[in-house]
Order: sequence, then structure tokens, then C-alpha cells
Amino acid sequence: MSAPDQPTPNPFRLAAVDISEAWVNGDPAWGVEERHEVSEGGDGQHRVLCECGHPTEAEALACAEPRSVEGLARRAYAKHYQPRSFRDVGFTTAGHHAPTFDDAEESVRGRWRETVYEVVKVLR
Repeated sequence: MSAPDQPTPNPFRLAAVDISEAWVNGDPAWGVEERHEVSEGGDGQHRVLCECGHPTEAEALACAEPRSVEGLARRAYAKHYQPRSFRDVGFTTAGHHAPTFDDAEESVRGRWRETVYEVVKVLR
């Protein structure tokens, strides 16, 4: 008998980065990196998600979130379980209603993140 899936920590972290030095006018400017934390089982890679020069960290993070691994995994999961007709109401292969991404087990969310990350690495 195999052990049940263990929850894996989310190794992806968004980090607001002060990029004010890169802006000529000297105003506060924020960007965002996504870091794949080694301490959480990641490979130590990072990628730039936003270099827009937002005036606040919060605005920069909001700009980057849809392109983050977490944001992409959330969208892919929702699309996978999206009803395709009025008879199809979003069931799993076992015939159960599909939970939302936030309600899915962490091990399931982790597999979606890992899958999206593999695609992101190929597209770089």
C-alpha cells in the first residue's frame, strides 16, 4: 500500500523589487520577481514578471500575479474543470464535483504548479 500524497510546500514566492535606480525621473518604481525557493524544494531559479515601474509594491504584485506560476496553475486548473456543456458541471474523473483550486488538496495544487513550471521553463 502506498503512502498518501504528502502536502508539498509551495516553493514559488513573488518578491517586489525596488527598480527605482533604473528609472530616470527618480520616482519610486517597483517590479516583481518570482523565486523558486531552494529552501522549499525549488531549483533556485527566478524570473522577472514585472518591470513596469509601479509606484507601489502592491500594484507591482497585482500586475505580476496572473503571470506567476500560482496564477497560471489556478487558471489552468479552472479551465480543465470548466463545464463544456449545460450537462457537464465540472466533474472529476471519479465523478465528484471538482473543488476550486483553493479547496483542492495541497498535493493537487502542487502538481498543477509543477506542471505549469515545466511549461514555463520550456518557453524561456
